[in-house]
Amino acid sequence: MDMPMIGTPVIETPVIETPRLLLRKPTPGDFPRLWGMLTDPAAKEFTGGVTRLPYEERLALFLEECETPFSRDASEFAVIEKESGLYIGY
Repeated sequence: MDMPMIGTPVIETPVIETPRLLLRKPTPGDFPRLWGMLTDPAAKEFTGGVTRLPYEERLALFLEECETPFSRDASEFAVIEKESGLYIGY
């Protein structure tokens, strides 16, 4: 007997590429630059409020997100500048 699917189906993680940017699933190495954005009031003016979580708690959440399979409903992309290889946003 087939079991019904529960929740959002997991799909292969897409990678989107433009001439200048690469959009991919976040990796643990992205966290230092993400943390800089999450704690920068100027950056957060455009993306939401500055995080209130301490570094260790936000890192734990981010690492969990990195391990979570991609889904169309609940995944974010890391935005990477191709020329420098730097994480520049989400």
